[in-house]
Amino acid sequence: MESRGLLRTTSTPVRLGQVILMSFLLLVSLLLILKTQPGFSSSPNRETCPGALHDTHIITIGVAVSYNEIPELGWPQRNAVKLALNQVNAAGGVDIEGVKYKVRSYVLDGGCGNPNVAITVANQMVAHGVLAVIGHTCSGASMEAQPIYANAGIPMISPSSTGPFVTEQGYTTTFRVISRDDAPAINLATKLRKWYRLDRAVTVAMTGTYASMYPGTFSSTFTNLGGTILANLVVTSTAEFTDTLVFVKHTTPGVIAYFDSDPKSAGQFSAIAVWTGMNDVQVAWIPMTEDVVNLDTYAAAAGNAADDDLASISFRNREDMPGFQDFNAAYQAMDFPNFGDEATEWAAFSYDAAMIVLDAIHRASSNNPIQVRDAIAATYDYKGVVGIYEGFDAQGDVIPQWTWIEQYKNGQWQKVIISSILLPVAFKGFGQ
Repeated sequence: MESRGLLRTTSTPVRLGQVILMSFLLLVSLLLILKTQPGFSSSPNRETCPGALHDTHIITIGVAVSYNEIPELGWPQRNAVKLALNQVNAAGGVDIEGVKYKVRSYVLDGGCGNPNVAITVANQMVAHGVLAVIGHTCSGASMEAQPIYANAGIPMISPSSTGPFVTEQGYTTTFRVISRDDAPAINLATKLRKWYRLDRAVTVAMTGTYASMYPGTFSSTFTNLGGTILANLVVTSTAEFTDTLVFVKHTTPGVIAYFDSDPKSAGQFSAIAVWTGMNDVQVAWIPMTEDVVNLDTYAAAAGNAADDDLASISFRNREDMPGFQDFNAAYQAMDFPNFGDEATEWAAFSYDAAMIVLDAIHRASSNNPIQVRDAIAATYDYKGVVGIYEGFDAQGDVIPQWTWIEQYKNGQWQKVIISSILLPVAFKGFGQ
């Protein structure tokens, strides 16, 4: 008879029961060997870190980011949290009342466009007993999930939910490390009044763009600082620019704040403003984007009219992040299979969110989520990859609000810095 492994025919017959027992023991041994390997987990949603499964003292951080619907945001965010947890575990874990705890993550896709997904995920996070949640990626998902976390007393800290309404619902467990979408308008209005001493403004918004949502924010900030809004206007196409700007000229403004997400039409607006004779009127553009490539598109469309124009940019440029170079090197060294080639700004914010949570756990010396929430709220001058986090305000919004202003001079865009402005006045809460 042909040999077939353990069932081969020998001069000493092997009983069937013995064969089954030996096979079972071999299978168990193989499983035990596999389970000790880094990265092995019985749950597809649980990402373990080196050493985490060998320690009886474990805390779990929830990660609810949108890595399926928006992979270019969600995967770098997910990767960055894993990097943070790996580093903390490699350093011995988090100290809670003199005991070192290893940290693992419980990862679920937090959804974005479907509110039911966010609700389901939030409930799963609570049921799993997470100590805090990094997420959600999108503002809509954060809106749906936050009451569930609040009811459980679990703090959530979003790396990318920028909608102003997220932190305006009264939940004391909601935080974010990213700036609000209205921050560029507030920052611009403040600096036009405080630095440039301009007191008469007109706002013009292109309808149908995300930027058109924030002229009111600019106007209220400008008037609260003593300025006057002469008119709040809207346009529906570039064909209306000339008539609109002719009207604006007769109001004699010192500045025109133009809200449009399209850099080409914004540049055309500036060119027509000069064509109508408003060479001495400051044009300031609020694009509602962090993409600095749009600045060159604007300048090309505006031509010579772009000289001295301002642009208020959202969020934080990686070149301005003091820790980005080292962070990116550590991120690349992890060799993540998805979006692992280079870290992004979104990854940096996510990493900082995770580290702020872990720092709060250490300062609270507690695995009680309510005490961790209190420690997050008390964060002060935390040095992150993005910059120094002065803390969070009463709503959970980060201080400072990451945003900056560029000015076009001598054929190139330059960051506006305090030393280049006459009569500088510091305004706490808004970064350059």
